[in-house]
Amino acid sequence: MGNSSIFAKLCERFPVFEPRQDEPHRPLALKIREQIWHRWPEVDRDALSVTLRWYTQRRTYLLSVIAGGNRYNLDGDAAGEITPSEIEYAKKILASIDAKNLKAAEEAAAKYQRHREERERNAVRHVKAKPQRKTAKPPASASSSQQRPPVRHLSRGELAALAKARRIGG
Repeated sequence: MGNSSIFAKLCERFPVFEPRQDEPHRPLALKIREQIWHRWPEVDRDALSVTLRWYTQRRTYLLSVIAGGNRYNLDGDAAGEITPSEIEYAKKILASIDAKNLKAAEEAAAKYQRHREERERNAVRHVKAKPQRKTAKPPASASSSQQRPPVRHLSRGELAALAKARRIGG
């Protein structure tokens, strides 16, 4: 089972994991893993540990811990308060996550900038390498008597009549 399937089963079995409007991530009681093992003995313990680590390292969960207040047991009932040292630890983890995210964002921006500069260099090379096509220029000064008459477009009926005359040979 992956994180999402274990988490889905946790949400089905234990009310504390159900998202709520007022508290999407309620801080979990200490030793919650052992409580889960006691009430759900067939769960893969390694997968459960990975899932709980994933859940408790999420930004929204850490923010709920930083806000302080109660921790909650599997039934969703209050089970102790968050201590100041736990709040500080959550702040430290959140700062670490934010630093990693910032570094990743900066690296992505630098990569995009290098890619854009490379595209621009290639475009400049392509433009320089392309032979310039010479276009025919109209005579410098043409008198009004030498200008072409305006083009007259034929109507559909006129085109049909011309085509018929051509087929007949006339």
